[in-house]
Amino acid sequence: MRTLRIVHLLVAILSYFSVSASDGIFHNENEHKISDEKKELVCSVSNFVVTPATGICNGELLELNFTFTGTDFGLNGYTLQMLGGWTHSFSIGDPQTFSEIALCNEEFVFTIYDNDNPACSATYTYGQVCCPCDIDVDIAQGECFGFVSSAILTIIASNGSCTNYNPTLTINGDPYPLEYIGSNDYQVDNISRNEEFLTYVICTNVPGLNECFTYVLENPCFGSIDNFSAELNENFCEDDSMAVTFSFDGDNFGLDGFTISTNTGYSQSYQPGDPYVITLPATCSEIVILTIVDDVHSWHYDDFVLGQVCCPCNPVFNVTAGACMCNNFNLSFVIDSISGSCVNYNWSLTLNGQAYELRDTIGGYIALGIHSSDSMVIYELCSLVPGLPECFSDTIVNPCFL
Repeated sequence: MRTLRIVHLLVAILSYFSVSASDGIFHNENEHKISDEKKELVCSVSNFVVTPATGICNGELLELNFTFTGTDFGLNGYTLQMLGGWTHSFSIGDPQTFSEIALCNEEFVFTIYDNDNPACSATYTYGQVCCPCDIDVDIAQGECFGFVSSAILTIIASNGSCTNYNPTLTINGDPYPLEYIGSNDYQVDNISRNEEFLTYVICTNVPGLNECFTYVLENPCFGSIDNFSAELNENFCEDDSMAVTFSFDGDNFGLDGFTISTNTGYSQSYQPGDPYVITLPATCSEIVILTIVDDVHSWHYDDFVLGQVCCPCNPVFNVTAGACMCNNFNLSFVIDSISGSCVNYNWSLTLNGQAYELRDTIGGYIALGIHSSDSMVIYELCSLVPGLPECFSDTIVNPCFL
């Protein structure tokens, strides 16, 4: 009996501890569940804000910073996600920065969430990612031909949203197409303006950014000139010069005067209303090139190849044969008047086909020691104007003919 009581006692004790142990196990599991629920509830994130680091792009990229306030957030890392785009993973202590292409064409929405508990998150609407354009522009204007000019624009957009867009151009308020020709160069053609200055306005064409850059240059076609020409006319010769008439088409050309010069060193200035006549020496020695230039805008000029300026010779002279001495005689030429290109040149003389030297005298020339057996002597007096053969001949009695 005693033994049986002991056994019952042991069974009761074991049953007690068994129940107590079971109660303890259930108790501990409930505590874990409650703890886990509390852990999920504790994770929180707020005050999530995304701001530009400097507001200036590095190339096409804008660096952005973000900040937030969190409780038990990101203990095993967290993720930054752009709505409809990329995701970046971070750990607590990492630099809170990232870069985004500043296309400036759509609204950006960012979400930050805990890696263990994605429901623990916050969202921030940033808006468009834009940054100002860092641009350098050089405009090289071409010369004006036929009242039309062109230009090459070197546009270097090193930083900003504009690096992703093609620029647009207006000149004095009117749009002009830009043709990309490589190496940051754009060409604009068919600039036909009559204003004194050209206002180039280059806009970056970035949506949402009203960025334009203005450059004012002198108009190469203001006061432009075209169809410059001149006419040689022997009827306008006087003494040893020729009055050459000229004409041109011009738009605001020579408003403050213009000058015509030659490659031979001659020039003449004009004012509006002056006759379009230039008097040139009729040297007949070389090709004359005329250049007309605006006195204020020296890049407005034109050239014309006039040719040789020659005037026909019009001499009035007397010929006298001297007395015969030793079967020879002298022949004198006295110039009463002379005009034409020959004024600036010497003469040659032949008598019956034989050349004789002419010597200068006061008022003319003389040929010495003429010998001829003919009763009549034919003389030919020729000017030595280059390219203009002019000779004057007549017949005289040979004073030595017997």
